[in-house]
Amino acid sequence: MPITGKQFQLGIDSEIEGWMKNIHSFLSEHAELAYTLEELASELKGFGLFPPPLPGMGVPMRSFVIALDRLAELGAVDARIVREQRYFRVGPNPLDL
Repeated sequence: MPITGKQFQLGIDSEIEGWMKNIHSFLSEHAELAYTLEELASELKGFGLFPPPLPGMGVPMRSFVIALDRLAELGAVDARIVREQRYFRVGPNPLDL
């Protein structure tokens, strides 16, 4: 499946772009809070990443993590380690996809 020029530039596909939009939107709505990876997955899909109860029911962890990493690289999300846990919150830069 072809990808857009912006997706090519960022090294993402449509699935990752969708996660990026969903994650950024959620964090923007909850700008006063920071979430761990597992908490974000739970909030966005209703369950955590580890482990899915049935095949196909878990968040696609690889795409989800790539989306968070790209958002952090763009400054659309801030990431910080707190007590050996990586937390994420909305960053200073707007998301431009």
